[in-house]
Amino acid sequence: MHRRTLFALSAALPVAAQAQPAFPTRPVRMIVPYAPGGGSDVVGRSVAEAMAPALGGTVVVENRAGAGGTIGADLVAKSSPDGHTILLVDWPHAISATAFPSLPYRALEDFEAVALLGRAPVMLFVRGDGPHRDMAGLLGTARSRPGQVVFATAGNGTGTHLAAELLQIAGRVQLNIVPYRGTGPAVTDLLAGHADALFTNTAGTAAHLRTGALRALCVLSEQRVPEFPDVPTTAELGLPHLRGAHWFGLLAPARTPAPAVAALHRAAVAALGTGPVATRLQAAGVTPSPLDPAAFQAMLADEIQRWGEVVRAAGVRVS
Repeated sequence: MHRRTLFALSAALPVAAQAQPAFPTRPVRMIVPYAPGGGSDVVGRSVAEAMAPALGGTVVVENRAGAGGTIGADLVAKSSPDGHTILLVDWPHAISATAFPSLPYRALEDFEAVALLGRAPVMLFVRGDGPHRDMAGLLGTARSRPGQVVFATAGNGTGTHLAAELLQIAGRVQLNIVPYRGTGPAVTDLLAGHADALFTNTAGTAAHLRTGALRALCVLSEQRVPEFPDVPTTAELGLPHLRGAHWFGLLAPARTPAPAVAALHRAAVAALGTGPVATRLQAAGVTPSPLDPAAFQAMLADEIQRWGEVVRAAGVRVS
């Protein structure tokens, strides 16, 4: 075939077909903005491994802990918008939008929603062999020893931090709220006896709950969790305003091309549908709950507004 004929044929192809680059062209980095071992790390690693076959490439998990998840989020917000760097995002992302007045990025506008992955109940945990057997006992200790009951959190401005602040208001107690660089280190110190209690999701604690190493005093939901039917709700305990659910999702930098977002979304949904991932997440108390990018973006906007009101009411500000 003559060169002129080849040129004519190529010129006749749709412009979009010629302009569409392959994706991915290199490994995709999934930034988990917390230390290894916590719920977000469990979810991120489970999903990343199963996304790789659907993408036809590798998905590498990278932990970038610190500042309640905002260091990792800032890294992704400022990354090249080509789909090769994504963020494992969770509940604290919506809280930090208001709790951090000097946040170096915009929690909604600087990201493209990829997919909601799942939800997990939030519970109040104490050591299984510790002195606190129920919520009344813990609050009684906190009232008799103001500022001495140590509540570990995953970091300032996280959901675990805000839940502890809300407990101070709802329970009319003064706690010693201590930030860690993620849920993993906080759970480790709770198990070691260096902390008295911790609010967190079941993703990184379900195994400890089943072995008895940890005890759950309540769940921050309107109904009891079927997997843990003996754990009362905060409403049952007279604390109806102390509610929250931990969700997990994926974000990409703003202006990431739609085809790359679509490919990442398909891979995430495919990962959630694989037997091993579903089994692993459900064992951790996480219910797979996929949402498409538009629905997840709308949900994220609602979460930022809702928790912004709570942050302002609680007077939480993180410098």
